[in-house]
Amino acid sequence: MLNDRVPDLPTAQVLIESYFVECVKRLEAPNLPGLALYLQFSSVAEMNKAAEKPEYQYDLDRAKLRIEAYINNQVLTKPNPAGGTFLAKSQYKYDDKGGNSGTHVTINLEGVATRL
Repeated sequence: MLNDRVPDLPTAQVLIESYFVECVKRLEAPNLPGLALYLQFSSVAEMNKAAEKPEYQYDLDRAKLRIEAYINNQVLTKPNPAGGTFLAKSQYKYDDKGGNSGTHVTINLEGVATRL
């Protein structure tokens, strides 16, 4: 049982897929609170706890991944690069400080030392 209102895995799988179909029909962005509400959870935390059950983990993890992919696509396809920069910094630990990192490398080219 996923929760008191969703009795079994096949029902949960149908509801998860229908959530995404409804988002497309309504032109709404899929999101974790929306998915939790659609699956009759009282919170995202309750849904995450249900995702710890081995029989539901794969389907709920895939649903979360679909939401994350949607968000990434929205951020990265906008003309303003700020969203992409924020995403790169927060999710992928990108550092755009530039300048001198404090590390120097010496390269010897044909006997001429060059400091970078």
